[in-house]
Parts: sequence; C-alpha cells; structure tokens
Amino acid sequence: MKAKERQAKNQPTSERNGTRYPSLWDRLIANCWVIEDEGEEDSCWLWLGALTPNGYPKISIRNPKTKKSETKHAHRIILQELGIKIPEGFVVDHLCENPSCINPSHLEPVTQSENLLRIYRRRNERIKNEINWGF
Repeated sequence: MKAKERQAKNQPTSERNGTRYPSLWDRLIANCWVIEDEGEEDSCWLWLGALTPNGYPKISIRNPKTKKSETKHAHRIILQELGIKIPEGFVVDHLCENPSCINPSHLEPVTQSENLLRIYRRRNERIKNEINWGF
C-alpha cells in the first residue's frame, strides 16, 4: 500500500471525499448549539453559522447541476433533509419565536398570511401578559 493510500484510509470519511462532513445533515447539526432549559425537553437548536440581517440561519450549498454554491436558509434545509415538503410560496414559522433556531420540532411550513397572523397574536399575547392593569 502506498503512503498516500495509507494516509487516506486513516482519515475520516468526510475528509476522504473532499468535504468536512459526511452529509448535509451532519453539517447542519455540527453548526448548531442546543440550549438546555431546565424542565424543558424540547430546546432550541441555535445556529452558529452565518445569519441573515434579520437573524435567520443561512448556509452555502453546492448545486450539483450548476456546480456553484447557493446560499439557502438552514431552517428550510433541515426540514427538507427530514423529508418535510415546503409548498411553493410557504414560509417557515418558528414556533419558538427564535429566528436562529433550526430544531425541526420548532418549525412549521405555513402561508405568509398565517405566519403574520401568528406573529400578531403572539405579540398581542405578550403585551397583555406584560401590562399590569392594576385591578
């Protein structure tokens, strides 16, 4: 066995095929940090990679057809990796209200109007809970 072959055999799979991670899923998971809240089983998975100006996670993925990198939203990609279809024109609602979270159980594809309605309801609920009416 040649020295180069021996060296390649000892490297992790991801390094042998020219990438840092064996799969896109591994790459997504490697770039998040799980916040463990006491008494809460289903914590946010915070994206540690690049963010959009609005705080949403983004990731560069090489398009196999064009061989060029494309920037995609990581929260959409993680749902697609799990086989969850996002219909055209739908957005992903962060049920936890944390835009940098990529925990699939915190994400739900919805229409833009439904997403805006949910945001409105959540904000109104927060305001109601914060106001002390003095009664």
